[in-house]
Amino acid sequence: ELFKYNILERKGQNPRARLQQFAAIVASGSRLSELPKIQAPTLVLHGTADQLVPPAHAKTYAPLIPN
Repeated sequence: ELFKYNILERKGQNPRARLQQFAAIVASGSRLSELPKIQAPTLVLHGTADQLVPPAHAKTYAPLIPN
């Protein structure tokens, strides 16, 4: 019942987690300059309905990751 409630009524959203994620983004600042240092094969996935980080961000940072 709890799972069903979270999916149907809250649409999978957790307001507290959302605020914590936003605070983490603000506190950590931009990491764009670090992306070219990634050595591992990387796949960038981003949801088109993300309400916290615009999907356009993935199109900005994905090309900065080598290979």
